[in-house]
Amino acid sequence: MEATISIPVPEIGILSQDASASNLQFLFSEALDRYRDDTGIDIVTHPVTDKLKSCRTVDSVVSVFQNQLHLFESVRSSGKKAKVITALKPTIEIMLSLLDSEILRGVVGSVFPPANAIFSGIGILLGAMKKINTDYDGIVDIFNSISRFLERLRIYVSDPPPGVSSILVKTIVELLSTSSIITKRLQQGWFKAIYRSLLEDTEIEEALKRLDKLTNEELATAVAEILKTLRSVARDVSVVRGDVEVSSKVIQENFAETQKVAQGLSVLQRNDLQRRFREWLSPPDPTTNHHKACSVRHDGSARWFFHGNEFKEWKTNGTLFWIHGKVGSGKTVLCSAIVDHLRRHEATTSATVVYFYCDFQDTAKQGVNGILCSLLIQLCEQSDTYLNILYGLVSSTPEGSSKPGDETLLEWMKYMLALPVGDRTKYIVMDALDECPSIGLPTPRASVVSLIRVLCSLSRVHNIRLCVTSRLEHDIRSNLEPLSSHSMSLEVQRGQAQDMADCISSVIESDSQMKEWDTETKDLVIRVLSEKAHGMFRYVHCQLETLRDCQTSDIQTVLDTLPEGLEGTYEHMLQRIPETKWKYVHRLLQCLTFVARPLSVAEAAEILAIDFDSNPIPTLHPERRPNDPEAAIMSTCSSFVVILSGDRTASRIVQFAHMSVQEYLTSERLANLPDERISRYHVIPELAHTFLAQACLSTLLFDSHNDSDGSDISSSPLSEYADRHWTSHARFDGVLPRIMTALEHLLDPERPNFTDWVKRSHLDDCPDSKDMEIRLVCDDNEGHDSSPGSSLYYSALLGLHQLVDRLATSNPRLVNAFGGRSGTPLQAASANGHLETVRVLLEHGARPNARGGHCGTALCAASLHGHVDAARLLLSNGAS
Repeated sequence: MEATISIPVPEIGILSQDASASNLQFLFSEALDRYRDDTGIDIVTHPVTDKLKSCRTVDSVVSVFQNQLHLFESVRSSGKKAKVITALKPTIEIMLSLLDSEILRGVVGSVFPPANAIFSGIGILLGAMKKINTDYDGIVDIFNSISRFLERLRIYVSDPPPGVSSILVKTIVELLSTSSIITKRLQQGWFKAIYRSLLEDTEIEEALKRLDKLTNEELATAVAEILKTLRSVARDVSVVRGDVEVSSKVIQENFAETQKVAQGLSVLQRNDLQRRFREWLSPPDPTTNHHKACSVRHDGSARWFFHGNEFKEWKTNGTLFWIHGKVGSGKTVLCSAIVDHLRRHEATTSATVVYFYCDFQDTAKQGVNGILCSLLIQLCEQSDTYLNILYGLVSSTPEGSSKPGDETLLEWMKYMLALPVGDRTKYIVMDALDECPSIGLPTPRASVVSLIRVLCSLSRVHNIRLCVTSRLEHDIRSNLEPLSSHSMSLEVQRGQAQDMADCISSVIESDSQMKEWDTETKDLVIRVLSEKAHGMFRYVHCQLETLRDCQTSDIQTVLDTLPEGLEGTYEHMLQRIPETKWKYVHRLLQCLTFVARPLSVAEAAEILAIDFDSNPIPTLHPERRPNDPEAAIMSTCSSFVVILSGDRTASRIVQFAHMSVQEYLTSERLANLPDERISRYHVIPELAHTFLAQACLSTLLFDSHNDSDGSDISSSPLSEYADRHWTSHARFDGVLPRIMTALEHLLDPERPNFTDWVKRSHLDDCPDSKDMEIRLVCDDNEGHDSSPGSSLYYSALLGLHQLVDRLATSNPRLVNAFGGRSGTPLQAASANGHLETVRVLLEHGARPNARGGHCGTALCAASLHGHVDAARLLLSNGAS
């Protein structure tokens, strides 16, 4: 009796099949020609190549390489030379194993083996190092990176799976290209070339990226082959030993375990990888927005939408479904209903559903980076296949490296969405595109629109469905309308009008006061609000807040005098604020309008404990903190804000109840109202940033203002925000002169606040992503002054150019004083690209060629961190 084993194995596409031998030979030949063009060297006839032809051991190859290094031994220490050889040995071992292997000889030919080409390229590179006079660490790092790319090739020496041969040949080609680029740079003289490389091109970086991509393709191909083999064996196996049948359950368990190994993930590994990816990418959390929208959704909401032909057609054969409507028309609530509907009803077909809510109150939710990071993490949490692929994509990234840029994230997203994970449909739902800012070049909104365009291009081929909501703004319409297979305006939908009536009824019946109204009154409220709302759910919500406190006998009068539209509603709400509260309401509204990130309830309430009026420097008074921060916030401006549960790391947060609130507070309409009792609530950006900067500084100066209190700055809920964000408010146009006195107190080295703040803020940490470049070009700077920087140094580091001018004028000796990681104020400003600060320091006599610090010189610091304008300014002022 046979037992047939059926094991479900995730589908995964083989990403690269073997190309023809002639094509691969052409690739290799072209790489040799390109090497000759780049370096002026014919690698086939070079003397080093002749010496390496007979090498078949690691020691023999090392001997040739050491002879190349001996060409300029008088300039180099043997210790540094040994570091280079040590870094090269793994590469030598791997390439030797491939030298006699059929895997490369069969597809490229044996006239000039690819492994010999790599050895020759490295040998010539080592000879070119006599052109430079700096440390070897950068070259060592590059060799270490290359050895990591090659490490996985060992396993294919005897029996390569289909698809891998072409990847290995392409890898050899890229290695040869990388060695030619570095050799060319060294021939030019590294110091001369490094500035041009960093300011104008990224050849070496791009070459390493191409190697990274090939390594990822190899990983995916290998995993695919393993899974294919498992599937074949699982289909055919049957085991019988004599009269004893082997339990199919045991075999299933063994195969299941093998499957886990093939995928590279155990349950613990999976959870750990998800956690590490989440920590590394730090995606904004869209669940806070989703839960907020769900909380105001009534039973049966959007049923008309799901029963409609447009939605059904889109699910079957659509690409982009664009849903648009005016402010407050219920787009976000509908979006939340779509997400839940797709999750619930597509579960049986194993569809993938990911979503994102753009948010005007959270800068992390206003651009491509936040969207891509969030979607990538969601994909990985829904499928081990996606997680495994992302692991392959980032496996060569150094531990602790900086967050990848938008282009890299987009390539990862395209790569993952292109994978045929079973027959899954991939749904991507994105709300409130209009809440992405439309200022800057390029604007965050334009970048998100470009992302949508890319996703649309993938949609038909890779079974992707997009749903996007927004207001009907011109720039959005002109871009999305041509891309949309389906579109809908909420204002003209009868179902949406019924949803509004149902929503009003639901709110009335769930409220302890309103549900006591008689039936006639309830019907009257539903009818009048539905008519006057003109499709705006936000309008309805505001009016119901007013009506719930009315006597039943007054409801008709209130309904007859309802304000027109949302702006009229907000004017009415501001007019009703008691005079004794207006100052506190205005302060909170200013904060929420321009805050750098959402504030927790405790942080927002802390604003109420700061005295902005009695002293030139605002003072934090702990005794003024409200006993119940949440109640204090809501009693101050409840109609304008909501309090939500935070994301995975935050407590309850305070936000505007709707985007229209912020738009109204900053509008010209409010500023120009003749009634000063209302127009005084207008929020001016410069004054709001000044207020926020003052609030932060009052927290940072808490100790000096409250010596007798004995409190600690860490006891202030606002301290973390103040540490991290006060500079962004201080740098806003026109703010610095208004807070100069408080700044001088903070940056006074004689006060304890200065040293405490410097330690907590980690301002002077060097970015990890630049360590390799810094080691490449910096001379030995071990003797530089590593003592803490001066007040001028930190002002320059932060780009506070007006304060820098003031401090340099009052204390000229600080202009060229050494201290801090960067060395001098000029180097600190240059490393961070603060162009105006660099200009001010040069005007005050800063020496452009002063050496020291982590980067060596100001020009080196600006160049390494990509600040082209700062580098040009330094060059025009004598930097060399």
